[in-house]
Amino acid sequence: MKKMKMGFVVILVTSLIPFFAASAEDLPEWVTEWQDFARSSGNREMVEFVERLSDPKALELGKNWAAYQGFDAPSYVKANDPAPEIKPGLEITSENYQDYPGLKKLMPPEFYEMLAPGAFAGFGKMTIVPTFHYYPPPGRQKYTKQYEGQCTIADEFNLENWTAGYPFPKVDLTDPMVAPKLMHNLDVGATGNDDWEDDPLTFFLFGRDNELERTHVCRLIWKFYQGRTENEPIHGKDVNYREKGVMIVKSPYDIAGFIGLKTRFTAPEKIDDFVTYVPSMRRIRRLSGSNTQDPLIGSDFSWDDWRGFWIKLSNKVYDIRAEYIGEEIQLLPTKTFPIQWKGSKVDLYWEKRPFYVVDLFVGGNYTYARQRIWIDKELFHLGYKTIFDQKGRLWKKYYPVHFWRPEKGTYDWYSNIMIDMLNKHWSGMNFGPVDHDEALPDSLFNLGSLLRRAK
Repeated sequence: MKKMKMGFVVILVTSLIPFFAASAEDLPEWVTEWQDFARSSGNREMVEFVERLSDPKALELGKNWAAYQGFDAPSYVKANDPAPEIKPGLEITSENYQDYPGLKKLMPPEFYEMLAPGAFAGFGKMTIVPTFHYYPPPGRQKYTKQYEGQCTIADEFNLENWTAGYPFPKVDLTDPMVAPKLMHNLDVGATGNDDWEDDPLTFFLFGRDNELERTHVCRLIWKFYQGRTENEPIHGKDVNYREKGVMIVKSPYDIAGFIGLKTRFTAPEKIDDFVTYVPSMRRIRRLSGSNTQDPLIGSDFSWDDWRGFWIKLSNKVYDIRAEYIGEEIQLLPTKTFPIQWKGSKVDLYWEKRPFYVVDLFVGGNYTYARQRIWIDKELFHLGYKTIFDQKGRLWKKYYPVHFWRPEKGTYDWYSNIMIDMLNKHWSGMNFGPVDHDEALPDSLFNLGSLLRRAK
């Protein structure tokens, strides 16, 4: 991200001072703190983003969600910060990271080690920024409140009586079912849209030498059929599936034309349907449940990692259980500015976030024996994830870079990073979000559509 020339920055920021001063007394601290930071940074993109934070619709959404949850993340972080010396404005690199011992308190050890010089899939420059107050879109807020207390956990893990919104928005941490409840919040909170598209969706595949080996370009289309809160039909259709996703590979030539369609069924006993069109075979292939653990078009993501986490949360399909670990404040890439790729390094803006931490265990022949998952307290979306194999070894580690629209409350991904520590290769995904304010047509999500697009 380039800074403006100094003379222009002074003019730009000065011109915005009346806006800041006139409205500061009416604005919450989570806005004014960012105003001060943007003014001092001289960064045009930050200044423009502050204007969006101050939009009347954004302010209403933010105030309503903070009042409902009983906290906002910036205030929570300030009251519980384990390393207050790590302040907004710091620029941390592999050359100076050891000058800040508090970093160890703000990053899981598996990710802290990525700051070391020469680290495999290591971080580039980390710029610390203030904590944002994130909130979901208006429909999700409305129906979360309307259906609060309706959902239950059946058979010690499975979700029942869900209509829309977060199923368990106010979690009692002493509840013996707190871990499965948080996992179901994550399942709903993975994205903040009813309909979404990414075109292009680009995979970057890196080898053990940290050099880029392949690039795959795709189109991703997704739709919730149940639990809809923003786009008509609200709450969705009377069907037995909850959502569908399609990925179409556009390049390179050897896999172009590959299409994958995944369907998440509502019933806890019904395994997800997974259908692909394979160009080399020139036919539709229905895959088994175990195939969801296969690599996603040769990357380090499995199909169950499709949106960071997409394993079916049902103990009628898997030998699955969850354990609540605790609460933590960690640094995570912020949801406002795209990832900055510099070869295999990524320069990112980081903020302190409050998380719930849950361990998910899957028995039997499932390849991931344990996943440690960090779930954001405000939006219940995915933060860090570490993955362990059947021998208890660290296998993979994952982190996302999201984007978020303050005036709408909707959110999705800029990038995902999955690192295979055993086989020493890793993959990045970059998303090209296409905003949809109305339902995507059903024709995009059926076998007939797959066949037509394959020809």
